[in-house]
Amino acid sequence: MDKSLKDKAIKIQNKDYVLVADRVIFFNECYPQGCIQTQIISPLESERIVVKAVIYPDIENKERFFIGHSQETIGQGYINKTSALENCETSAVGRALAFMGIGVIDSVASVDEINKAAQTPFKAPTMPVGARNWQKGIKPLPPTQKAILNQKAKKPKIETLKEKLFKAGAKDEAAALKMILDKSGIVINKITDLTEEKAILILNSIVEA
Repeated sequence: MDKSLKDKAIKIQNKDYVLVADRVIFFNECYPQGCIQTQIISPLESERIVVKAVIYPDIENKERFFIGHSQETIGQGYINKTSALENCETSAVGRALAFMGIGVIDSVASVDEINKAAQTPFKAPTMPVGARNWQKGIKPLPPTQKAILNQKAKKPKIETLKEKLFKAGAKDEAAALKMILDKSGIVINKITDLTEEKAILILNSIVEA
């Protein structure tokens, strides 16, 4: 019998494919001294199952063997909702047999791989935001504005400034405003006039923010 098993091939996504079941039957008939071993190599608690399959054409000669791997995510796709492990093991065995040359016509991919590849739409690599903005003619923010935005992401600087002024001895608003003027040269008529940007500049003048 032809090792490629062309007479057993079926069409999947316009490619000739030999079912794993037919590959296993051929192996057992033609390699009576052979052995198929499988092993789960992913953590048992993982949602992603990885199975390793090892094929020995002759169990007495363990120096010659073929290995195939497969991975499946539990719940991803119809079959994997109930039989992710079984599906994964079958694919791994199919790949190992394919590496041995059994049932290979168009590719060594499993039927599940072929179907997933056909059903998964191509997604272009995501371009970094900065690159997209530059492409659109939007220039990146100047370093000073970036620094201000980064500071905003942390604790509100107005509150930080108030704490620093109080710890430095400013017990009332008048003393705080005078300290701001003395340390930074920035004139503030009242604390409510403070903005995050001004608070950052003042903090940088008084003490490291």
